[in-house]
Formats: sequence, C-alpha cells, structure tokens
Amino acid sequence: MPIKSSEDGTQLVGKQHLEMGREPFTRTDNGTEQMNIDGVATGAAVVVWNGTGAGDPGGDWTHEDYGTEETYAAHSGTYGLDSGVRAMDDFTRFDNGANIDVAGTYSVLQFWMQPKAYPTGSRTRIFWEKADGTNVGDRLRIDSYVTSMDLDEWVQVQIPIEDFGLTEDVAKVVIKYASTAGQQFWFDDFELITISGSGPYKFRVSAPTGLIYHVEKVALVLAAPDVGWSSTSFANIVGGLGQGLLLRFKKVGEESDVYWKVNIQDNAEMFGQLNVMNDVTFSDGDRQFTFVLEPQLSSVILVDDDDVIDIVVRDDLSSLSNLRAFLHFGVEVMP
Repeated sequence: MPIKSSEDGTQLVGKQHLEMGREPFTRTDNGTEQMNIDGVATGAAVVVWNGTGAGDPGGDWTHEDYGTEETYAAHSGTYGLDSGVRAMDDFTRFDNGANIDVAGTYSVLQFWMQPKAYPTGSRTRIFWEKADGTNVGDRLRIDSYVTSMDLDEWVQVQIPIEDFGLTEDVAKVVIKYASTAGQQFWFDDFELITISGSGPYKFRVSAPTGLIYHVEKVALVLAAPDVGWSSTSFANIVGGLGQGLLLRFKKVGEESDVYWKVNIQDNAEMFGQLNVMNDVTFSDGDRQFTFVLEPQLSSVILVDDDDVIDIVVRDDLSSLSNLRAFLHFGVEVMP
C-alpha cells in the first residue's frame, strides 16, 4: 500500500492529524448551495405495468422473461407480478415496443414491491435497454432507494430518472436478480411521472483531483417557522416530506454502487437517525436546527470525483426558511 503524503510532502503516519476542510453541498445542475427549493415531481403518472385485469386500467408495457401475473401479488387492482424464485442473473423486463425519450419526458420511475426472499448478498439491479436490447445508462441497486428490504412488506420505490444517466432513447426497463440465487419479489404499479418543473435536485460533494477527503461528518442546517412540528410532519409542511431526503455515499459509474445511505421521510426519522447539535429560536419565529451525521471514518473516503456524497431532494421544501448542508473532512494529498 503506497504511503500517502501531506500537502508539504511529509509522509503521513498513524494518528497524524490531517488539515481539516469544510465544503458546502452544491446543486449538480447549476452549482448553487441554496437547497430551499421546490423539487417535487407533480406531473401526471403514465402506466408502465400494473397487471392486465379489468381492475388494472392503463397502457401496460409488455411483460417479458420471468414472473407470472397473480391476484395474490397485487398491490392495487386485480393483478400483480410474482417474480418466482429466481436463479442468479435472471431478468424481468417491461417492453414499450419502441424507443422513447424517457430522460427528456419523465422525472421519476416509481413502483411497489414486496420482497418475499432476499438472501444475504443479493444485488437487485434496475436499468434501461434500447429496443435492440442494448444497455443504456447506469445499473442501479433497488435497495439504494428504500429504507429497508423487509420481507412480506409492501414498499414504494421512487427513482429519479436522472440517476440512470440515460444518453439515448430507451424501450425497456429491466430488473436483474444479481449476485445470489433465491431472490423473489411481488411487483405492481410501475409508473413514470412526467416532468413538471425542474426537480428532483441533487446536491453533491466530491474530492478534487489529487486530494483525498476523509469524511468526519455531514452537517445539515434546517430553519423553518416554529409551528406545526410533530413526529409525522416535517416542520410546517402538512403531511410530511413524502419522498423525503436521501443522503448517500456512492460510486458514480456503470454500476453506481451505493456504499451507505440514510433516507429521511419525517421528523421521527430525522431526530432518530441524526444527532442534534443545537437549536435556536429567532425573534422572527423561525427555529433552526443543526443535524450531524457522523459515518464510520474508515469507510467514507472520497478519492476522486467518481466518489461522491449526495443529498437528493424530491419534495416541495418551499415552506422551509432554509436548508443547507456541509461536509467536514480531513484533506490528504495523493502522492
């Protein structure tokens, strides 16, 4: 293993202190820090697949490969899809029949699933293909977009289309049962949400070329009117965050692996998962909290711009007075 050096060329040894730095999370589309924006996707839903029974109206795409339509597997309507117990690297596809501009037309892919068997080490991937079967964009892990993979529990999966990194029109959405055999799911209500406004938004920090960031903590600063706080209501937003805030450490690339993630959908999750460092109530009635996430330092190291820490905002946060985040880290210079 090569010996790392500090900025002045001094070799680093055990327990040597690194120079500390702090960097704001900035929007990937325009580089601004401000996070108090409306990132909700409120357009119409277009059915991809929700069964073919009388109780399942919509323009369903053709179901291909593995899985059977069953009444017991329905989340809503008449039929859902039981994947069956799958061998490793089996596929389930939904085919539109022709290439369409998914990235330019839609903002979110969402569906419901109920894990029935999910062996240790499973990697259930989802991605897009062209009509000729050519893969386009990144292969994402479904478990990166839900709070748990608990068996026998329905959970809604919502994936920003931007995460797929699509560069061409596509025709098929594909689920791959990777890494282990024995996976089984029920699926239902696959939908694409049409673009409305310019959300969702990503805020990101990555290490510049030649530096390594050893992450100490992520600080999230939130300010909102001091009214309407409850365990299920985020600040004064009626009904809570809905899709919430997603914090994640990931590798950008074909597989887009997520090493850890924290999904926050209401105040109970925020106060339960993050440390509250301080809170202040101002004379104008706003209340400000500073939340801190302190991950395991040895496992969170940003080596280059392929390693990123993301915060994904998929909801209307316009009732907040402010929402910003900062990464605190030690700086190491690559030899």
